[in-house]
Amino acid sequence: MSCGAVQCAPLPRSATRLALKPASGAPVRWASPISTSPHTRTPSCYPRCRSRSTRTRTCRLVLTCASEERDTPRALPEAIKEASVQTQRRPAVHRWLEQHCVRCVAGVAAAMVALQPVPAQAINSNQLLFLEAWRAIDRAYVDKTFNDRNWFKLRQDALNTNSMNSTEETYTAIREMLKELDDPFTRFLSPEEFATTLSSTRNSLSGVGLEVTFNAEGECSVVTPISGGPADDAGLRPGDIILSIDGSSVADSSLYSVAQALQGPPGSSVDVVLRRADSGQEEAMTLRRRAIQLSPVKSALCSQGFAGQDSDDKVGYIRLSRFSKSSAKLVGEALEDLKSKGASKYVLDMRNNGGGNFPEGVEVAKTFLNEGVIVYITDSVGVRDVYEASGEAIEAEMPLSILVNKGTASASEVVAGALRDNGRAVIVGEGTYGKGLIQSLLPLSDGSAVAVTVAKYETPARLDINKVGIKTDRELSEELPMSDPQGFCRAIRNSEADLESELFGPVDRSDVDMDFAEFGDLDLV
Repeated sequence: MSCGAVQCAPLPRSATRLALKPASGAPVRWASPISTSPHTRTPSCYPRCRSRSTRTRTCRLVLTCASEERDTPRALPEAIKEASVQTQRRPAVHRWLEQHCVRCVAGVAAAMVALQPVPAQAINSNQLLFLEAWRAIDRAYVDKTFNDRNWFKLRQDALNTNSMNSTEETYTAIREMLKELDDPFTRFLSPEEFATTLSSTRNSLSGVGLEVTFNAEGECSVVTPISGGPADDAGLRPGDIILSIDGSSVADSSLYSVAQALQGPPGSSVDVVLRRADSGQEEAMTLRRRAIQLSPVKSALCSQGFAGQDSDDKVGYIRLSRFSKSSAKLVGEALEDLKSKGASKYVLDMRNNGGGNFPEGVEVAKTFLNEGVIVYITDSVGVRDVYEASGEAIEAEMPLSILVNKGTASASEVVAGALRDNGRAVIVGEGTYGKGLIQSLLPLSDGSAVAVTVAKYETPARLDINKVGIKTDRELSEELPMSDPQGFCRAIRNSEADLESELFGPVDRSDVDMDFAEFGDLDLV
């Protein structure tokens, strides 16, 4: 494509129109887009896009013209050299230029083309925050189809239909945009909600000790009660549905508004109405908040072993209730201590462990595994990353049993899946929750944040456990204590059941196809 031979007519700074006149040897030159993508190579009549994104819809029109004395372009006067063009597709820009700027018709000897610069619309700070959140999702979200939504149209529609004159209006616009993804784990966090989330990864909080989520039916469901917390003491169990808090229905609430309602100063109380998972009956209760010290790891040496067995058969019990930043270190220390005391078998109890810090889960798996894949990180394209054992396990040989239930989720499922598929552990109890997604917290400039699902994970056998969970090798014939390590030791010593066989007996692993995992097409990206 060749633009007609025209010359830039100098205009005063106050000019609002740009006249382009024909002049031999002085063509108007349109700068090419700035981009690293080969898909954006375009004819020279395209405008310059100041963004590096190949999907941008806001382009800055930059005109330069050749000097009559030399070939190097000279810039137009400051007042007229730039104009903003709002468009959705670069081909549309091209058509606009052909219609309004330069008539690229061969043989045209003379033309007068007038360009009325489009004034750039001012973007306020709230809109910038909205765009910041949009961009964070655009770059990081695992599903690049964005739930089969036109992600760019959603952005433009939001900017066109929402005034965003206040912070709250902007937050609402962001939340409405994220609803289109139909992903309960990708969500917007106000500064207060972000602070609450960060505090949950530390080792203390004040509240009732519950981890909750919204299930597929939109109900507020208990993932797990924190062992020894008020909710645990009151008998709340995974799967119970919270209907109201202090008389207010949670049906239209966000996850973090529920969390905020349950947290509060020590000694204060909160009224909760719930529907039991097992019976379906509604029940009202009052929970008194208290400071909860989150000790993620507890341990004990069951020196008398199982009922009817030799007292030299010592069982090392480790209770891992959550994955905080210190969990892997504490598990390692507990394992070293039990090993030094002569433990010959180990139980890792991750019942009601709702997850937490994903890297800590990987490190805990490495504590028990010397070689093999721990987890595959995948997205919509293929396998993005692989975590493997590093050969530095503290205990990779002695029999290991892992206790799980419906409250076992996320990072704890990573550990259970890794040790099961590699034949390192027996998985005992109920099937797990089934959260095979990984989120990252991406802070925004005003102190808020977006929690974004950035990847999925698969077990070493390439099993996607999201909404499915980890399959157990066998169930327990009786409930065993989990908040009291010494209570666990007493229970296995006094039980009439053959708990040793249930925990450590041989298992059938015919469903684990590790040949596929090792030799299949991984398509690393």
